[in-house]
Amino acid sequence: MRRLAILLAILIILFSYGCTSQAYEVEAYLGQEFDLYIGQTALIEDEQIKFKFVEVVTDSRCPEGATCIWQGEVTCIVEITYFESLYRKTLTQPGLTQEPSRDVFKEYSITFNVQPYPELGKDIKTNEYRLQLVIEKNFMLEDTKWFLKSYGEQGNLKDIIEGTQITATFNSSEGQVGGSAGCNIYGGRYQLIDSTLSVSEVVSTEMACLLPEGVMEQEQEFLSFLANAQSFQADDTTLTIFCSGGRQLYFTTVTGFQ
Repeated sequence: MRRLAILLAILIILFSYGCTSQAYEVEAYLGQEFDLYIGQTALIEDEQIKFKFVEVVTDSRCPEGATCIWQGEVTCIVEITYFESLYRKTLTQPGLTQEPSRDVFKEYSITFNVQPYPELGKDIKTNEYRLQLVIEKNFMLEDTKWFLKSYGEQGNLKDIIEGTQITATFNSSEGQVGGSAGCNIYGGRYQLIDSTLSVSEVVSTEMACLLPEGVMEQEQEFLSFLANAQSFQADDTTLTIFCSGGRQLYFTTVTGFQ
């Protein structure tokens, strides 16, 4: 009888271990959304990279139903195993929005959303936090002539003025970016580090164009956005540059005037 009890106990332990192991492994694919709870790991199929949701460090997001003087933010830690090397990355998302945030690691873009969103008078337990992720692989933006199609704040992009053309070419051999700003020719230096993008020393010629109306204001906005670039996401036909303040530049490889 005692042997039977011991055998049953061993079987229960093995069964529990098997269930736990399975629960903490998540199948994930490039470009498809998946969820991780704290402690869970996802291996991206056909890629030498996996993500583990380690912890939520702080969550000061303004709760739904509350009036706040600051939107707050939630900060979490993920561990990334990349070709057998381990990295720790901090992901931060502002409050008062349900829009996903974006970050980059190496040649991958990370789109993420921390759930649930806080509600007034309700505490979020540690085991309730869920990190929604979409991992995509960036194509290199270099040595392609890009044509600006639209720009502005995320979710509220406006098309460039009809009859104007704004371009950008990132020359990998020289580390320089340049093109037409709509009226003037511009140039500057750029740097890529772990798929983050920074642009500096932007200068341009000093012509004044009267037509079409608004072209000079558009040019100044474009150059300001570009000088405040932070990261990018690209495929073979489109390029989005994410700039400070939630602003974006959206390019395509399609030629011609708007």
